[in-house]
Amino acid sequence: MPMTASFRTVYFRPRLALDWRVPVAALLSLGDTIETVTADLMLDHRCVGGVGASELLRFGVAELASVKEPVLPSSLGPHFELGPREHLPAGLVDPAMWVRSTALPSVKQEPNDPAPPVEKRLPTLAWNHLTNWGVSGYVRKRFRPSSATELQRLPPKVGTVTHFVVGEDTILLMEPVTLSGGGASDRVASIFQKFSAYEAAWDASVGREHRRVAYVLPGPGEARSAEVLEDQLRMVADVYNTGATESRERFTEEIRRIGGTGPTPELVS
Repeated sequence: MPMTASFRTVYFRPRLALDWRVPVAALLSLGDTIETVTADLMLDHRCVGGVGASELLRFGVAELASVKEPVLPSSLGPHFELGPREHLPAGLVDPAMWVRSTALPSVKQEPNDPAPPVEKRLPTLAWNHLTNWGVSGYVRKRFRPSSATELQRLPPKVGTVTHFVVGEDTILLMEPVTLSGGGASDRVASIFQKFSAYEAAWDASVGREHRRVAYVLPGPGEARSAEVLEDQLRMVADVYNTGATESRERFTEEIRRIGGTGPTPELVS
């Protein structure tokens, strides 16, 4: 005759006056034996209302380890409750694992995907900074030669610029950059090649001049990053260190000055 398996969930009530309880363990009955299964994910003092409640929870879980019957020890008091008996599916290889992962809070194991590369996160990070600085209403995303009719003469091979500002007489092309993380030298080389191509391909007959800017985002070592970029990009772009107040203010003022003359800028501040 196959062994029957069942369990009863143990709940912890941090505050008796509130109708709130959380499962913290289970008493697993396997034939004539009782096994205490504790939750992988346990609330800390920030979630249960303080250090006192957290210590009470820790004490209760420790007491459950010595349980021999499917009932709660009298030492636990009213902060612990026992749920009804529930039967497990037949044929489980590891009943305790099934209870722990199904009936109790557990840490979900997500696929161990690598973090997105800096190149993927940089445009969003830069846009958040532009918004915080109150100038994103002047800024547009992803400049390409086809971004405006009068600019279609630029060959597509020059590539997309992350951000740009359209003024009456000038278009400001802007590339955010950080030297943190891997591939920093490749990012700088990419900006140099892109801006060099725009400089060579730009046709003044489109009706607007253009300016090229690389702006270093705030972060560890941004001052050194700005120095490196100024040395490497000075032939093709102006470099702003937005981690330094004076440099950031000059950068944002240039955005406002050029964007304020453009077609209906969408001011955000």
